[in-house]
Amino acid sequence: MCSVMPFHIAHDERETVALACYARGVELINELYGDLAEEAGRRTGTRLAPVS
Repeated sequence: MCSVMPFHIAHDERETVALACYARGVELINELYGDLAEEAGRRTGTRLAPVS
């Protein structure tokens, strides 16, 4: 989702679609990282550091 942001820039001084694409991309990558950290914890008994 973050990579398509430049294609949605309309140069209208608001850029709501581009910002929405970026925000959703950040949500998805954070969810993926959380899932991977949880799986790593199950497999190794440790946990990856949370992203802040």
